[in-house]
Amino acid sequence: MNKSVEYYISKGMDEKTAEYFSQGRKKPVKVIPLENYTLKITFDNNEVRVFDVNPFIKKGTVFEALQDYSIFTKCYIDSDYSVCWDKNPETDSNIVWSNKIDLGADTCYLESKRI
Repeated sequence: MNKSVEYYISKGMDEKTAEYFSQGRKKPVKVIPLENYTLKITFDNNEVRVFDVNPFIKKGTVFEALQDYSIFTKCYIDSDYSVCWDKNPETDSNIVWSNKIDLGADTCYLESKRI
C-alpha cells in the first residue's frame, strides 16, 4: 500500500519525489543508449523517458569510464532494475562488483524527462 504525498513530504522529501513514491516506484524494463550520452528508458508503466548521463560523467568519479562511448553504448538493466554498464565487458560484474557502474531505478525516473 502506497503512502500519501503528505507522508513523504513529512519525511523530508521534496514534492516531486513525494509524488513519485506515493504513486509507486517505477522499474526500467528497456534501455537504449542514444547520442550525446543520453538514454531512452522504458519503465514498467509503459512510460518512455530520456535520461541525460552527461552530468554524471566527471573525471575522478565511477562514471568517468563512460567517457568511452563504446562502454556507454553497452548499457543494460540488471536484476535489481538498475541501469548498468560494465567497465570491462570481459569481466563478470556479478563476481567483481567494482567492475559495475549503475544508476538506480528511482534516479533514472526522477532525473529523466518524459517523451
